Amino acid sequence: MDTLSHRWELRKGEIVGNHVRKHERKYVDFIVSGQSLSELLQTKDYDMISMLGWGMNTDHEKRTIKEFLMQELPELSTGRTIIYGCSECGDIDCGAITAEIIYDGDKIVWKDFGYETNYSGFDLEDYKHILPFVFDKEQYEAEFDKIEKELLDIPRKPDD
Repeated sequence: MDTLSHRWELRKGEIVGNHVRKHERKYVDFIVSGQSLSELLQTKDYDMISMLGWGMNTDHEKRTIKEFLMQELPELSTGRTIIYGCSECGDIDCGAITAEIIYDGDKIVWKDFGYETNYSGFDLEDYKHILPFVFDKEQYEAEFDKIEKELLDIPRKPDD
């Protein structure tokens, strides 16, 4: 059985002249059985981050957590959940790494990782080597409770 935890990461911003080219983002990275999922999926190569921690819309983040907990249907028409997406806007148009999340009795399973956009569906080829992650339901739900509490404590300010 895998364990889920998290840590906070910082995506550094970049200013070119007087223009913000990349916004600085503090975000939640998922840690699966002690290994950074973003490192395993090589998300930094594609400038992708999780959708938790950096947004101004805490209601959207709460909804995202409910999606991970299967208390809300996935936003994507494919029924998949965005694990990591565009670090600037979070929009599926820019592409995202998604997975299918299912309940299996007292377990939660993340499986079939793939690259997805809203205009070309999803492609499992690049991530077929990633085996399903199987989490204990209680431990998984407790971890998302921690994440939600931390998100509510973050002071929010609009991007410059």
